[in-house]
Amino acid sequence: MKELLKAMSSISLAEKVSLLPQALEHGELGIDFLIDCLEDPELEIRATAYQLLQDIKSQKVQQAITPGILFNPGDKIYHVVQSSMWFNDSFYSLYPSKTDSREINLCTQDDYRYQGYKIVSFEETAYIIGYAPYYLNYDRAKSKAESLHRKEILKISIGEFDLFNQKDQQKVINQWCQRYQILEEVKTLQIERDKQTDTVQFYQSQNDDDDLTEPEYIFWFTVEEYLKSSQKIDLLDQLWQDLIGKLADVYETCFQKKTYLTIDQYYSQILSKPEGISRYLFGVDEEELSSSSEEEINLLLTALNNSKLETRSLAYQLLQGIDSEKAQQAIYQGVKLKPGDIIYSVYQSGIGYTDEIYYYLRDDIDYLSRLLNQIENDCEYNYREYSQRIYCYTDKQKAEEVAEALHRKLVQSIKVPLEWRKENLEFDAKQWCLEHKIPYNNEWGKHKHNWEKNTFTAILEIKYLIRDDEKLTDNFRRSRYIYHPKHIDTWCKDNHICYEQICDENNTDYWHNYRKVLDYINLPENIELLSKFWKDGAGQFAFVKEEIVQQTVYVKVGHQLDCKSEEDKLFAVSKEYEAQAGKLLVKILEDRKSEQASRLKARKILQEFDWEEIPF
Repeated sequence: MKELLKAMSSISLAEKVSLLPQALEHGELGIDFLIDCLEDPELEIRATAYQLLQDIKSQKVQQAITPGILFNPGDKIYHVVQSSMWFNDSFYSLYPSKTDSREINLCTQDDYRYQGYKIVSFEETAYIIGYAPYYLNYDRAKSKAESLHRKEILKISIGEFDLFNQKDQQKVINQWCQRYQILEEVKTLQIERDKQTDTVQFYQSQNDDDDLTEPEYIFWFTVEEYLKSSQKIDLLDQLWQDLIGKLADVYETCFQKKTYLTIDQYYSQILSKPEGISRYLFGVDEEELSSSSEEEINLLLTALNNSKLETRSLAYQLLQGIDSEKAQQAIYQGVKLKPGDIIYSVYQSGIGYTDEIYYYLRDDIDYLSRLLNQIENDCEYNYREYSQRIYCYTDKQKAEEVAEALHRKLVQSIKVPLEWRKENLEFDAKQWCLEHKIPYNNEWGKHKHNWEKNTFTAILEIKYLIRDDEKLTDNFRRSRYIYHPKHIDTWCKDNHICYEQICDENNTDYWHNYRKVLDYINLPENIELLSKFWKDGAGQFAFVKEEIVQQTVYVKVGHQLDCKSEEDKLFAVSKEYEAQAGKLLVKILEDRKSEQASRLKARKILQEFDWEEIPF
């Protein structure tokens, strides 16, 4: 260990990083050294130490790495972002990605289902975000972006983009081909294409020429076809950049304050070295796996049917990176989920509308409404109003990270006036009246077994009684609500925000101060406060639900689910569902007023599953 420390004291950063794995050969001393490296001034040292400690199962190591990698002010990471495309009536247009906004409004889901993007939400328009791996090293990120760009230009044709708005286009094409010395070859290919489409005969009839040795026109997609067929990828790359732009690029994130990030092994590439996840479960080294030998592929194919969901899921992830037709066919449908498997679904909250001008979040799952929608033909089901499963994962932590990221993204793009208030569930109207010497009429609570109606009646009556007393009215409201826009100072105090510095206490317009607080928490460095603000006062825009799979199904874990078509396909419910659904189904069967078709459907559902809660 002393020799390792001595060697690391006088070498370059890259050499230090390469030597760090040797610390694991020195037992506890090496582990303690790596834990110390988590606070090293150099980010690459911290990140590498964090990665090396992932497999150490001791309590002190897990405590040390639980917060994630430390990023100090000034540290930079680089993310590879795929450019977005917009489709008008005829052609695609390219929208290069930006550092401040990696989303773009799209028109319909069908247009972009096969474009390789993660679709976050669909209403009238859509928000999409490309897969964005992170790197510590700019050169690695640049190389990955270039590789992604070149991969995409082989799949997409420039003919799908609008190239007809250039002045003197034929002159431009000729000049471009001459510059790169491919004009004659492209002309030859264009003549061949003209012959195949009878264009030559048309030109001859127009020009009375027996033999055309020169094409009448050269098209950009002919240039592209020549470059692809002759494997001139460098020139193809240049063509795209000259005409359209880059399909992927690198953007930099510079941390402004001390931050910890937990890096997911399966999806992120923030570390400069391979994750090596395959050896954890299968004993196969990542570098060996990249060779994709038949034996290794067969090993992973066998794991796809393992009894453990964790094993099936990991095999699926590893096979995604293997360039083999057999491997890709095996994972085409996704991961095999079996009855009894536990999954963690990420739901996007629905949005309901109140009788006032406000919307409210439906950050729960109404399983019974969905069941009724199956049974009753006339049962309307508003997909926008109810929460929808948009991702599913086999790892709870990953699901929670995705849900939090989605929640934070959505709170930054709120487009409806959400009701922001948190009720005090312990509020007792009668007790409040007694404490403040307000006469309480017992007639207000005459509705038996209807606590909500009694409370609502009492509140209206009390508000009327104290309407002329401003202080008492404020006290009454603060007692009923933990948080409310009219006393935003309460939330500021609970979250250690200096209300006096942000707001004008003398301003009687409470909306003024409410907006001041919103402006403050919407600053980029206050994303955590913004996230908490909406969770406290409105609810979660995205949340995780642990569910039990009820039927065998194949699902692309971690990929966007199509709510309307995948809902019946992926039948996974909470633990409480069986008892609740069983009672509902039996009630429909026993209710003589139920439609005959509904009763038949209810009976069929009861017969299809082994309902332990219901005696037959």
